[in-house]
Amino acid sequence: MKVNDLDKFLEKSDLGITKIEDFKYEVPASSIFAAVQLLKETPKIPCDYLDLLSASDYPDEESIVVNYTLSSSTEQDYMVWFKVSLNRKKPEVASLVSLFEGANWLEREIYDLFGVHFSKHPDLRRILTPEDFVGHGLLKDYSRDGFFVKKPVKISGMKV
Repeated sequence: MKVNDLDKFLEKSDLGITKIEDFKYEVPASSIFAAVQLLKETPKIPCDYLDLLSASDYPDEESIVVNYTLSSSTEQDYMVWFKVSLNRKKPEVASLVSLFEGANWLEREIYDLFGVHFSKHPDLRRILTPEDFVGHGLLKDYSRDGFFVKKPVKISGMKV
């Protein structure tokens, strides 16, 4: 499916999806499961593979952004990127494990390091840090005596 056709298709879905640029979209947290399911289950859209699931912390904006990249296992160079912005104080989004089993450990990693709660996840618990670990180590304001100290770095023209 060409980008113009994909734009029209997603616009018709009535899920509140906003185009950022070609094949890149912002999706409300309440719609991410439906949006991914729509792409996966529509035969003319070759998005049958969850290629990437990651997160970034933006404390100045009070948000955590979860990024989803869907691609095709059969068509080369076909990739769709979804961005979901979550409230940093209570970051929660639907789990994709029922659509992609490979999301299991990726969601657990994001939960462990950023504190994002994935609703309806079958086994949401820490995966990289011990169960008694306090906090979420990749949040930019995380600090723990005797552990490590991260100092934010400002680079001209870049958001870090």
